[in-house]
Amino acid sequence: MNDKPPGDCERCPLGSSCLGPIIFSEVKAKFGWQQCTSNLKKFARCSFSGACLGGPNPALKGKVNDSKLGDPADCQDCHRQGANPATCSNCTERCNDQYVNSSRLCGQCAPGYSLDGLGGRCQKCPDPAQNIAISVVGIFSGLVFLFVFVRLTLSDGGDLDASDGVKSIGMSYVQLLSLLVTFQIPWPKIFIDIFRVGGAITAVGQHLVNLKCMFPHMSEAEVFFSSKIMSAVAPVVLVVLCVMTWYLVDIFYRIIQCSEGHPSRWRSVPFCFEITNLSMKMKSSCVSLLYLLWPTLCSETFSLFACRSVCEDDVTYLRADLKVVCWQGDHAAYAYFIGVPMMLLYVIGFATVAWYRVWRVQQAARAAAAEAEAEEEVVDMVATTTTTTTMTASRQRRSSFHYNKSDVGDDHLIYGMFFSAFREKTWWWESTIAGRKIVIAMIGVFGENMESMQVHLTLMLVMFILLITAQVRPFGGAQPTLLQRLEIASLAAIFLTIWAAAVFNVYPKCQDPKKPEGQTLAWCNVLSVTIGAGSIVLVFVFIGIFIWLKMTGGGDDEENEAAVRDQMNWFQSRMMSEEQRQTRTRARTVDAAENNVLENPAMVIEMPSISAGEVKVVEEGEGED
Repeated sequence: MNDKPPGDCERCPLGSSCLGPIIFSEVKAKFGWQQCTSNLKKFARCSFSGACLGGPNPALKGKVNDSKLGDPADCQDCHRQGANPATCSNCTERCNDQYVNSSRLCGQCAPGYSLDGLGGRCQKCPDPAQNIAISVVGIFSGLVFLFVFVRLTLSDGGDLDASDGVKSIGMSYVQLLSLLVTFQIPWPKIFIDIFRVGGAITAVGQHLVNLKCMFPHMSEAEVFFSSKIMSAVAPVVLVVLCVMTWYLVDIFYRIIQCSEGHPSRWRSVPFCFEITNLSMKMKSSCVSLLYLLWPTLCSETFSLFACRSVCEDDVTYLRADLKVVCWQGDHAAYAYFIGVPMMLLYVIGFATVAWYRVWRVQQAARAAAAEAEAEEEVVDMVATTTTTTTMTASRQRRSSFHYNKSDVGDDHLIYGMFFSAFREKTWWWESTIAGRKIVIAMIGVFGENMESMQVHLTLMLVMFILLITAQVRPFGGAQPTLLQRLEIASLAAIFLTIWAAAVFNVYPKCQDPKKPEGQTLAWCNVLSVTIGAGSIVLVFVFIGIFIWLKMTGGGDDEENEAAVRDQMNWFQSRMMSEEQRQTRTRARTVDAAENNVLENPAMVIEMPSISAGEVKVVEEGEGED
């Protein structure tokens, strides 16, 4: 590239297309890049490569196929020697048809299209009626699932139940899958559908609601900020609705008075039941709802701070709408008054409060266990039937983090979902699960500039989690081996999904780079369907095992009997016969009396035979030995 006078040459800027001996005014951006308006000698990479058309770009060859343009990265540049003017129009430096031409980095969607996440990709809006139907079905499905999840949580109540562990592992798996939608990967359709269904379950249909298509007059920034307001108020609204629902149910029960002793016509009503421990059920329901929403709240909060620089200047722009300057105007207001409170209250606050409450339960349980251990040293020998019952309770106490509810109060019922599946020594393991969700959400939101390293970093993280989980083996209860295997299987499925993402980075949507759009690679299709279908099958496996454990009680009879026998032997080794116990008691009494004599010489101990079972203390001179 050279400017006038001839012979004064300089290197082409990064991201520019310089073919042949041309002057700078003839330089254009490569496909996937855009020339900076503030400095014409600088070029910036577009958020989505397919949005920015330009000169040939060998690095993106075969990664984006267009039905009209073929492979825009391998276009026929009009400056190329011998190029046909009729076939070189796809090398024109402009925004693609789905994007507003001349917008910054082609980041603004054209009418009839909506932005898909933070990756800068615009998708065609569905038919309005279809969009509304999808949104309604998504929200309704999410609400139904929330109701079922709360009902199952209340049925467990923090008790020793392996099904509760299966439910927690399955929900964490679905939540992690839904977080992968934030990764800038050209996923095949089967994965996009899985992510959307997972998002509908864990975020009350939010991933299926397309506000931009519903309200086309709104800008991308207005849609983005509106969604953040909805995310900010969602926990409050759901908690209020949850509390109101429980109060209404309680009032309904009181009105119809269907409890025993009232007119029998009401007791035949299908919905006739008694509300007990209303406060505990309210709190448990609210905690379970917030547990479901928390990963999505983290992702939504992080996205408010997702900015990028353009043309390497000092100004950063909001990734959701590159017209908005970060930390100025509207963005500053939303970041400080919505983003920061959400970060403190939701991302950090919820996790901290949950950990603290579980820690309190653990401390109370340890104190209760220590007190019970001390009492066992002086209690009388229990009956055989009572001993067997005690052994079962003791086995549960030792095999997993479960204690008598009377020792720790309602907190055991409210926060049991956070620790009931783990051993006593690993009561804190749920905090590591929360940590992995936060890290993956952050990588998905802030890892745009990492390109392929975004996937590789996540792969390394998941592998590290796999190794730590296999080493620690945190699960307890009646089915620790089953829970351990399910956790390893879910992490392995996440690992395979992210590994497939690395393949889709090379072969976007499994398209064949050597053939027109729509023709895909057979082996990539097999990979996509296998891993995608495997994710779906694993979810059904979780559901099946959960139902089986619920129906069978979740225990292994042989394992329970062996544990009871071990505990019985341990307990019997510490017990003594009645004669030994009486002898020890008399010996302690004699020692105490002798100590009194040493302290008070005026006292003399008269002690008859041991069989008499009496100890007599008299004044000196009143009796003789």
